[in-house]
Amino acid sequence: LNLQGYTLIEGNMNADQRQCAHQIGAALVANLAGSLLGYALLLGARRRQVVTWVQSPLCGIPIVIVQVAYLWLATTSTRSVLPASVTRWIYPEDRFLFNQFAFAMPPLFLGLFWLATLRAATQSARTIAASLSLAVGAPFLLYLGLQVAQRVSWIRSLSPIVFAVLCVMIGLLTFLGLIRGLFVGLRALRGRHTGGDLVAVGVIALAMPIGGLLLNRSIPFPVDFQSVGVYALSVGNALALAAASQLPVRFARLRLALLGVGLPFTLYFFFVFLPYTPLSVLAMVVMGAGFLVLTPTFLLALHVHLIGRIWHEGSRTRSAAAVGLLAAAVVPGLITVRALADRHALNGALAHLFQPAVSGADVTFPGSRAGLKRALASHRDYKDGIYYPLLSDFTSWLTFDGLILSDDKLAQLEQAFFGNDGVARSTKPRDHSFDLFGGSSRARDRHRMPRAPAPPRTVAITHLDVQTRSVSTAETTVTARLSLTHTGRQSGVGAEFIAPLRLPAGVFVTGFRLQVNGTWVPGRLIEKKTALWTYAMIRDSERRDPGLLYYLTPEELELRVFPVLAAAPSLVEFDLLVPSALADADFSGVGLDLNAVCAVVTRSLRPSLTRDPTGRLAGTGWTQARLPGVVRPAYLHLIVDRSEDGSFDAPLSTIAPLLAKRFPADLPIRISYANHDIRMPTRTLASQSHLPETPPEFMLSRQGGLLLDATLAQALQVHRAVELDPPVAPATPPPRPIFVILSRTAKVRPLVLPLTEAWSGLLDTFELHELGADGTWLTHAPPATATRPLLRCGRSVRPVSSRGAVSFRGETDSRALEFWSPDDAAWKLVPAPAEVPGTSPWSRAVALMLVQEDTRRSPGDSGPTLPELVSRSREQGVLLPSTSYIVVENEAQWRIMERTEARKLGQNEALDVLETPAPSVWILAGGVGLWLTWRRRRRRTAPAPFAPVLRIQ
Repeated sequence: LNLQGYTLIEGNMNADQRQCAHQIGAALVANLAGSLLGYALLLGARRRQVVTWVQSPLCGIPIVIVQVAYLWLATTSTRSVLPASVTRWIYPEDRFLFNQFAFAMPPLFLGLFWLATLRAATQSARTIAASLSLAVGAPFLLYLGLQVAQRVSWIRSLSPIVFAVLCVMIGLLTFLGLIRGLFVGLRALRGRHTGGDLVAVGVIALAMPIGGLLLNRSIPFPVDFQSVGVYALSVGNALALAAASQLPVRFARLRLALLGVGLPFTLYFFFVFLPYTPLSVLAMVVMGAGFLVLTPTFLLALHVHLIGRIWHEGSRTRSAAAVGLLAAAVVPGLITVRALADRHALNGALAHLFQPAVSGADVTFPGSRAGLKRALASHRDYKDGIYYPLLSDFTSWLTFDGLILSDDKLAQLEQAFFGNDGVARSTKPRDHSFDLFGGSSRARDRHRMPRAPAPPRTVAITHLDVQTRSVSTAETTVTARLSLTHTGRQSGVGAEFIAPLRLPAGVFVTGFRLQVNGTWVPGRLIEKKTALWTYAMIRDSERRDPGLLYYLTPEELELRVFPVLAAAPSLVEFDLLVPSALADADFSGVGLDLNAVCAVVTRSLRPSLTRDPTGRLAGTGWTQARLPGVVRPAYLHLIVDRSEDGSFDAPLSTIAPLLAKRFPADLPIRISYANHDIRMPTRTLASQSHLPETPPEFMLSRQGGLLLDATLAQALQVHRAVELDPPVAPATPPPRPIFVILSRTAKVRPLVLPLTEAWSGLLDTFELHELGADGTWLTHAPPATATRPLLRCGRSVRPVSSRGAVSFRGETDSRALEFWSPDDAAWKLVPAPAEVPGTSPWSRAVALMLVQEDTRRSPGDSGPTLPELVSRSREQGVLLPSTSYIVVENEAQWRIMERTEARKLGQNEALDVLETPAPSVWILAGGVGLWLTWRRRRRRTAPAPFAPVLRIQ
């Protein structure tokens, strides 16, 4: 972990910080080497069966001294080794300290355990009394010292180092006394009383854990463990220890199995509390029950004691050891299997909902709805419930590699497969605890983006320079350089620049640069969600210099730069690859308007054709100004809702009169039945008189929700295959679909249709209505008033998209390109331009964008995956809707972004790095204020309870 952290932030270190890091690293290596050397010496002595000095319990003293020295070095060097630029979110101080304590505390406790086994020359009772006196007396002395320090000024003026040394020494003496008293007491109880172990189990394994959990209710340290499962496991572990200690010797395997089952529970809490145990002495001073913080230490000592005793009583066989190990793997195995099952169920549902393979075939969810429901409930419980250190991180890594399934995605899954977005919602109370090493103990809060006050947007372009560079006779690179200045009143606060860029099809972004500290830093192409997360983290955490350029929608880009200061204008550049010849003089009149630059580029475009490596013909620059628009005939595509909530249950023939009120009776129809599955009985168009008489349940049972997006996408895919790419070239314009949802009652729906938008280029207009069985009518998407040109090449027909793009699949001849002329009611040849060679930069960019569009239309096909798209986008330097150009300030930011991108690309595309930002701080402050007001009024009317008061002078 230290090496990983060093490689992450090393690029941000100065010479002094790097030297300090090397010193800590050398101390770490020496510490580890010394431990390994001691282990080798001890192992050698054991094999030779000789007693040497390395077996003496006094060897625990140097172990303790070495670990205390290492922790002292690491703690006092924290601010000297960590650059200020990385401690906000990349590598916080609490993470560095936690790593050091997690490294040094296990050998430190081993040394204490070792030292505590020093044999006593006196009687056990006197040894126990002396040990407990040391354990109780040391914290009492610390308490007296604090009281005296409050009253004697010269003691208060002592260095904090003296106080720290005193706390460490007293803590070590306290631990030594407690552990030694425990060991000697266990031996005495076992030798004099047959039920000695049972007494120890009752006190250490039952009473102390339950007491610690009860204390944890009011003092959630280190996190809130108030869960029914934790209480149940505490009782179950105590019962297993009690049974193992009392069963006869002949049941050795069963006894080891019982101890093995509870061992992961004991080890978990021991390692969770281990980094915090140095604070337990202070907890004893502040509150009388603070000793319960040491319960995991006592419990581990008892657990190991029982295992060792049963092992030495005659069960030292391989089979007994195997039984114990298998039993110890039961609980971790169940947790692992549960996480893997959740991963499989959730990934299957995410693929079905967000990455389907859109084809003409019927769609059926291959997974189990019962298993998915349990997995959704489990994931909600994980997000809403308590954060368990180590355990929650492990299950999160095993399920989604640390990524998060946002609440919106969870709601969409529940709505799609169960018809209700609250079906798996957790009813468990949310905890309210804190973590001393930083962060909340709620898993949900640990996955939320930081929320900072929105920066001002008062930024103006004070200088705009546009330069052109000819790439070929038909291609130009246009470079726009912007000078941004903060013009608001809050001149001391950095402002954020946000500007949209609406580019026509065929124009690509091929470069992005930002000037940072007087140096031009080129942008890198990063996966889009990772880049957005990095930009937000830098903007809201560090307030440093990120720049971002990405596709806000498939038709619009967004440029973001932060911070823009009044004293020092920000400079940013981006490059556009345009398939036309342009000169600097063409942009002489744009002034300071970015939209004017885009307008000049748009006006310069002429119809351009190229072919991708598969032979597909693609063209851009086709506008209605050059070709006439076409009004296409229509047909009805009925989508029968078979969801749980809005299921249409009547025979389709009953809605014929209702359709006749809206559409001509001679319009042909096509039918799809849909919930979370999709059925299309036939792909051919039929007459409205042939509407089925049978109830829809014979085609698709009623369950789940309506996958409207996937249903529309499949309908458009069938429309392309049947109407737009028929076996014989159509003599007239093919009909377009009018989509009508048949449901129980027409209602307003959230139209989140990314798949449909990807397929909408096949339509001159997207029209969507809904008809209820009760006669209610609702228009979700009215038809567009503008018309688009219609092109035919071979047997394929395509409407020109709103951005002026068109593409034809299969072997086509550009010389046979035709357009439909409404005036002549016939297809007429288009004077097609010469094809641009497929090896040119623009042609390669067009081919890459076509691959991106294919992936958006059918993400579940065996085409390029998201990692492949990102890689190809980076290789060609062409911005895609799935990537983003980003500039960050320092090396640590680049490295954390690259690691996050690798993690993101290895998981489902629907997952997020972090959840959407938390509510505004003003909303939270208002809520807290209302709560405090209500609480104060309630206290005025309620009788005052009796409670002890701890007053700190």
